[in-house]
Amino acid sequence: MLRKIKFLINKPFFLLSVIYLATRLINLLKLPIFNDESIYIDWGFKEINGKGLAFYSLFDGKPPFLMWVFGIFHKFISDPLFAGRFVSVITGFLTLFGIYKLSKRYFGKKVATLAGIYYTIIPLFVFFDRQALMESAVTMIGVWSLYYFLDFIGKPGIKNAIILGVIWGLGIFIKQSVLVFFLAEAIIYIFLHITKRGYKFSPNLFLSLAVSQLVLTPLYFQKNFWAAASSGSRFMMDFRQILSFPISAWIQNLKGIFMIPFWYLFLPIFLLTIVGSLSCKESRQRIILAFYILSIALILIFSINVSPRYLVAFLFPITILAAHGFDQLKIKKILLEKILFIVSIIIPASLSVVLLLNPPSYFYLLNKVTSYSQESEYVTNWTSGYATTQTISFIHKVSEKTPVVVGVRVDAGNPESAVFAYFNGSKKVFPLYFDSRLTTQEIFSFDCLSTNIPFYFVARDDILAGMDKFLIKVAVFRNPIGDRFVGVYTLKNDCKENVLNITF
Repeated sequence: MLRKIKFLINKPFFLLSVIYLATRLINLLKLPIFNDESIYIDWGFKEINGKGLAFYSLFDGKPPFLMWVFGIFHKFISDPLFAGRFVSVITGFLTLFGIYKLSKRYFGKKVATLAGIYYTIIPLFVFFDRQALMESAVTMIGVWSLYYFLDFIGKPGIKNAIILGVIWGLGIFIKQSVLVFFLAEAIIYIFLHITKRGYKFSPNLFLSLAVSQLVLTPLYFQKNFWAAASSGSRFMMDFRQILSFPISAWIQNLKGIFMIPFWYLFLPIFLLTIVGSLSCKESRQRIILAFYILSIALILIFSINVSPRYLVAFLFPITILAAHGFDQLKIKKILLEKILFIVSIIIPASLSVVLLLNPPSYFYLLNKVTSYSQESEYVTNWTSGYATTQTISFIHKVSEKTPVVVGVRVDAGNPESAVFAYFNGSKKVFPLYFDSRLTTQEIFSFDCLSTNIPFYFVARDDILAGMDKFLIKVAVFRNPIGDRFVGVYTLKNDCKENVLNITF
């Protein structure tokens, strides 16, 4: 027993890994499929399995790399939601490993362990490491780009240059917002060179840039990539907007940048972050702090709207700075140090437990204190998956006896994309689009439609895509917490004449 305790003390990352996996895997499917998860999982299947669809997501301006990973994991894990979320669990673990290595190298083993604990128990990180979204992967790119950027400025050899370039290219292949990390690093590199602080300019920087472009080459041959790039982002301002000095937007962004860390990190960690920031005295520590400040400043300037989801990937340095702040307090009495440690983790750890066991209660509690709770998106509004999950269960049940066709309108999100996400490749359920925009006017000359196998139509609320005259409602699944619902319809069968027979 003493030998095991000694092992855990000497190898804290092993214990961190166990705690991390527990907080990320327990009840991984407790929260139903979110709107954007449905979209990305559906796209992932299409890109991996559809002929000529490898870059399908670019039509919406989304690079496909992470969707490819979702699609590949779905080949080995039958539940598409678990497959997608498990990918984020893995990228989150790589983030934890990066935070630990970064902290240990530049702040010491104690800070590394505490930073790992903070990352493991802060509910904002817990939540997005359990979602089939891009945020966990973007955070991973941020951590490792900073790690190898620090390696490169110290030892600008070919190996570090190539690794850094691969990370840059892979990051953009996942999501364009990682450009914030790279721009922050570029500003730091230029500053270090101009001020001659012992860091010499290396031509291998151009090797990093070349490697990043080589990684991105497949994107450059896609027309949709350039179309999306030229159309501008829906989430980031362009230079024309910035030059108009949108003061009101910047004030709103500043509010979010302050309030989100305050309510998601909670007061003790928030205060420790300030202490840690003021205590960064060594060169590399200051670079890490500068990286964080510049990243947040760029988000402030360029973001159209700051939200927890789009800010979370840029908050990981807080775990290191808070741990450093704790270490710098230099509490000599062990009892007081233990009390402070418990105080700093008790609220975030408790909320993370609530998140794991009862997600709606977690969002409800946050909504009591902040408008950035995300309760609407994940619990009460149509983007929530509660009604959608009930609908998917209904379709599974009716398909046990006979194959069925399920139609949805041409749209993305819940429940439309979820129907495809869950039933792509199914031998029992065949999803397709059933929408007046895809038909000719001749079809409306018929009074009824009939099919050779059972047909169901799944609708967000009562939006029937112009096919109202052919449908009759058979089931309604309501969000038990919000007002939104999903309706399930089938074809009217009270017509004996003027019927169009459709064979699938």
